[in-house]
Amino acid sequence: MGAAVFRRVFSLAGVFAGLFAASATAAPIEAYGRLPAIEDVAISPDGARLGLIVTDGTERKVAVRELATGATQVLDSQGAKLRGVRWADNDHLLIQASGASSETNLYFEPGDLSHLYDYSVSSRSFRFLLRDTESAVLFSLPSVRTVDGETTLLMDHLMFGDNGARIGLWRIGLKLGFARAFKEGVPGTDGWLVGQDGQPLAETEFAAQSRRWTLKVLRNGVWDQVVSRIAPIDRPWLA
Repeated sequence: MGAAVFRRVFSLAGVFAGLFAASATAAPIEAYGRLPAIEDVAISPDGARLGLIVTDGTERKVAVRELATGATQVLDSQGAKLRGVRWADNDHLLIQASGASSETNLYFEPGDLSHLYDYSVSSRSFRFLLRDTESAVLFSLPSVRTVDGETTLLMDHLMFGDNGARIGLWRIGLKLGFARAFKEGVPGTDGWLVGQDGQPLAETEFAAQSRRWTLKVLRNGVWDQVVSRIAPIDRPWLA
């Protein structure tokens, strides 16, 4: 599932005006059984735009609405299952979608797996993120940081090597959209926490057989274990 999964179909001022207009009359009883017209919404950091997932009960589409003018770009999902929208900056809207996949490894079973897209409002163009990695499946939602003046996504993602798959920390600069491995994990790594400068601050590890969860933090260039415990049911996660 590549960038062609989305296609811009029209840009029209006021196309969703009815979605935002207040109603002075009570809705008919059948309206309460319908899906919501707006399923997800995110406001850009400067407050100028809305990113939305909208539906007519059958199809879901992504819309970008300019609050000052009401101009709206609507993007055809062409059957993709839209899961959420989030602004990386004032121009880049991140779109999470899912679809059937046959990919399988230690971390994924075949099924409905998520992917991540970047839509640039100014250029009206889509990019399929993580397309240049061995697994384009979205493992976790990214943290957004500004690194060297560029909007940058940092996320947990699979790395493959002679010793099999493991979780590494990856970086995607949105100027070009290429994914690069930034920090390699150890066997058992299951998550990272990054600071505002995009550098790793903490790492978690989980041993599936023993159910031991471990938290390490970076202090003076050394990874220091600060918590280690057995998690018999649900293991902790870094927020």
